[in-house]
Parts: sequence; structure tokens; C-alpha cells
Amino acid sequence: MDKTTRRYVAVIIKEPDTPYLGTVPDFGAMLTTGDTIEEAKANLPDAVTTYLDGMEADGRSLPEPRSRKAVLADIEEPVVEDYVIEIDVAPESEPSLTDKNSFRR
Repeated sequence: MDKTTRRYVAVIIKEPDTPYLGTVPDFGAMLTTGDTIEEAKANLPDAVTTYLDGMEADGRSLPEPRSRKAVLADIEEPVVEDYVIEIDVAPESEPSLTDKNSFRR
């Protein structure tokens, strides 16, 4: 990872009688759902892309990534999985997900 890549913690949350929820807590209310963990994870890149497009349109910068410990400490719902996504923030281009956008801890 170089200085133009930021790593954010993504989480999959599951409460009883609800779909799985995928989110990147550092991005605020950005989220997606799925009937399975895999589906929620598969839907997350589209939600992140939409979030990044909105940030670019609004002229906002990406938030600084927090540590895994800090992110998980702020979540009250049951986390069933957490992993990392990488966002390319090269100065000459708009932020985007890297090709290898996630991996397990």
C-alpha cells in the first residue's frame, strides 16, 4: 500500500429477523443489504462507488480511516464479519476502489 491508498474497515452486521447489513462506518450512513453475508459484501462496492461519486460532486474529501479497534468500539449492533477495503486516492484521479478491494483479517 502506498500513500495514495487508504484502507477502511468494512463490517457486516446482522440483527435477528433482518437482512445482513454491509457498511463502512467511516463513511457515515452509507450502507447496503443482502440475504447472506456474501450478498451484502458483494453489494458493498456499488454503495461505496455511489458514496465516492457523491463526495466528488459535493467537493468533499474522504474522511481519515480509523483503526479497526476504534471502528468496532463504536458499533452497537452484532458484527458478524469485518474486513478492509482499499480506496485509491491518487491526486491526479478521483477516489475509486482498488482492484483488490477487500480481504479478510
